[in-house]
Amino acid sequence: HVHDMSETCPQVHCPTRTDPTAAPAGCDAITVLLPTPPLPVGASEAEAEALSDVWAAAGRASVVERLARLPGMAGWQQSIRHESVIPPARWRREYGLARGAVFGLASSLNQLSFLRPGPRHPRVRNLYFAGASARPGNGVPLVMCGARQVSEAIARDACGG
Repeated sequence: HVHDMSETCPQVHCPTRTDPTAAPAGCDAITVLLPTPPLPVGASEAEAEALSDVWAAAGRASVVERLARLPGMAGWQQSIRHESVIPPARWRREYGLARGAVFGLASSLNQLSFLRPGPRHPRVRNLYFAGASARPGNGVPLVMCGARQVSEAIARDACGG
């Protein structure tokens, strides 16, 4: 279950650019969301923790190295005062995310936007999908839009439309 974390595409946010109160004066706050693959089906807690530790270390190293290549960011990692990591095993354990998959089924091109499954299962009648792995996708606003699509599909199907 080795995964090349250098191939993932991190989402980076620096809230202090628009809200200077997000960090102490003269400092920045940086949030990095790094997609990982789902934990293996049936992985024990110990296996999930071990794999999560490997992915977290590899992901951190990849992000540090990539950000250090940006203009003005050389040596930035020496400025880190605090960091917190929520690896897949913790997402699974504390938030009930199956297989620790924050970004849904996969974070790949065939899981982006309109390529995700729609609200109805293509073959199983009365089976519907909403959430990070279904269209329109992850993030609370998009999941809520997906929930609305599912409720509308169920209503149409119940009325024979």
